Amino acid sequence: MSSMPPPFISSVLNSKWTWGVMALLVLFLAVQLSSILFPFVCGVLLAYVLYPVQRKILSLCEKCPALRWVSPSIVAVFLIVLSGVLLMGVGALLVPMLWSEIPQIVERIPLLIKSTLEALAPFAQKWGIALPSEAQLGGQIKASVHAYSDVLMQSLLKGVLIGGSSIATVAGNALLIPIVLYYALLEWERMVERAHLATPISWRPYLERLAKKVDELIGGYFHGQVLLMGLLSVYYCVALWALGLPWAASIGVFTGLAIAIPYVGFALGLLLSVIMSVVHWEGWFLFLGVLAVYGVGQVAESLYLTPKLVGEKIGLHPVLVIFLLLAFGKLMGFMGMLLALPLGAIVMVIVQELFEQYKKSELFKS
Repeated sequence: MSSMPPPFISSVLNSKWTWGVMALLVLFLAVQLSSILFPFVCGVLLAYVLYPVQRKILSLCEKCPALRWVSPSIVAVFLIVLSGVLLMGVGALLVPMLWSEIPQIVERIPLLIKSTLEALAPFAQKWGIALPSEAQLGGQIKASVHAYSDVLMQSLLKGVLIGGSSIATVAGNALLIPIVLYYALLEWERMVERAHLATPISWRPYLERLAKKVDELIGGYFHGQVLLMGLLSVYYCVALWALGLPWAASIGVFTGLAIAIPYVGFALGLLLSVIMSVVHWEGWFLFLGVLAVYGVGQVAESLYLTPKLVGEKIGLHPVLVIFLLLAFGKLMGFMGMLLALPLGAIVMVIVQELFEQYKKSELFKS
């Protein structure tokens, strides 16, 4: 008896349309199941970032006779625990600041209103502008705060409670991501090998070359961004501490890490620092010092650090990064934001490859 599949199945599997339809179906299911796929995608992406670190640690342990007993599973657990500690450390910096400063901001609103009105009064009289009373302006601000507080909390909860509206979903994701990350780190080489074996033989050299380009693009970007965030975190922490800004370490670390989102991260850090300088007003020195620190930081980042560390040769312009985050976030939610950089790198490599083929074509040469 022949083990060959029926001719109909062979013709279907050999059709390019079949694989195109299957690819579209997979994409459709990924969009529809984005909330469910989130912990799996997050775990695999973290494994992609941490796998080179795991290999480096294992190679160092093999060179040391006293550490040759260290296995890949032990290193994987160590990296997962270290990542969790770093994440909780960032939270420990930000949460106390927000917890203590928000009540002070609310309490100082009347004083800030009074100071603002007193500073604007001479100009208003000169130009004949009627300023609102302190009570009227305070009532309007408090009404706006109450009106937007509910909207803000709903937006925050929507962003945090990914894939559901209950704390159980967040707890499930927090438990599932380390599990996926653990097995992805252990099985990474096997997954790559299976993907290689599943690739059509005639396509392998070409796709391997494209995959290498994508890996270099993403790896170079991540490596440069990590160095950039580290340097800027140190700079903002030291500079804001020298100015005497309260919570300088928390704001400095937040600004440095938020730089991963071009321009938006810088704006959020500047806004936090300005608010803190106004709430703890001690004169114009602190306020102008904050503006100077962030101005110098932005100039250094844009003109030297980003081109030097991230490199223009990578081709991921900050505006393009913002577009990718917004576009994939709109299509697939938070999971889309996680996939924005890898998918964007793949698209960019394909476009570059098509352009190279176009330059070799008769149409271009003619």
